[in-house]
Amino acid sequence: MPVDEDLQAVAKFMAKELRQLEEEYAEGAYDFWQLEAGLHEFRRKIRWFSIYAAAMNGAFQLKKVPANDESLQVYLQSSIVEAPYNRFPAPEDDYRPIWVQSTWFYALSWLIARLGELKTRVSAFRPVQRC
Repeated sequence: MPVDEDLQAVAKFMAKELRQLEEEYAEGAYDFWQLEAGLHEFRRKIRWFSIYAAAMNGAFQLKKVPANDESLQVYLQSSIVEAPYNRFPAPEDDYRPIWVQSTWFYALSWLIARLGELKTRVSAFRPVQRC
């Protein structure tokens, strides 16, 4: 595939996967009271979007946009915005990158971080099974 078509296919795949995950969540497919099958599985699935974006050698770039909606400010914490995994290498010269609005990507990163904290807290309170 030519590079532009390849990147377009990647963008469509990621958008489809995000929509599917959103639908699964809305339908109650993830029971967050179940540590591994619920909370961990949901977090694992959303982390892939961040991993794909970081691993695509500059194919993904963040488009800096203002958070006009006041409710989005919570996601723009410096620990999220300045995190090294939210910085991507420069795109290759021979293709146009996939642009992702920074605010939405930071919101995804914030969610991944918060779910990780929740998983850690829940794990600390799990009863230990004795043999």
